[in-house]
Amino acid sequence: MDSVLIVSGGKASQTISALIDELYPDWVQSAALGGKEAKSLLSARSFDMVVINCPLSDGSADELISYVCECSDAGVVLLVPPEELEKYSAAAAFTGAAAVRKQPLGKAAFGYTLGLVSGLRKRLLGLSAPSSDRTAEELKNIGRAKLALMHYLKFTEQQAHRYLEKQAMDLRIPISEAALRVIKMYDMEARN
Repeated sequence: MDSVLIVSGGKASQTISALIDELYPDWVQSAALGGKEAKSLLSARSFDMVVINCPLSDGSADELISYVCECSDAGVVLLVPPEELEKYSAAAAFTGAAAVRKQPLGKAAFGYTLGLVSGLRKRLLGLSAPSSDRTAEELKNIGRAKLALMHYLKFTEQQAHRYLEKQAMDLRIPISEAALRVIKMYDMEARN
């Protein structure tokens, strides 16, 4: 279930909220009247999406966009007046936000943009998270294999590392797989 922060004042906030509710009924919505309140909410909890209705009453939308992009992994969608679309599109492209013309705010274009930004965000987070977990696990296994080699064969750390690299090159496998083979071999030996 996604959470969205709507940064907008007055009736526009209700209109945006109703549209999001119609397009994505399972999204949890929060609202902020301006940039200061939005920053406060963003520092208190995380959101999957931030929708900013430009211009903001209490400050620069550019500043809020930068804040959101630097301090969170939320997707950002800007609703901008037609005459300022070019200005905000340039800022949005630089930060990875998406800009949509708000007058008139088309349901299809808005829904497509929300879905696109949400999907890209999830995809990027999915690509980065398992990779870092996998790398940490691989490094842990390499360390365990080196310790096994140092313990059983009395290798130095450099010799153990070189042995793993050589095994990986000779067998044409990743060094992490060579480490797993060493762990498996010495784990069985330790049991006997």
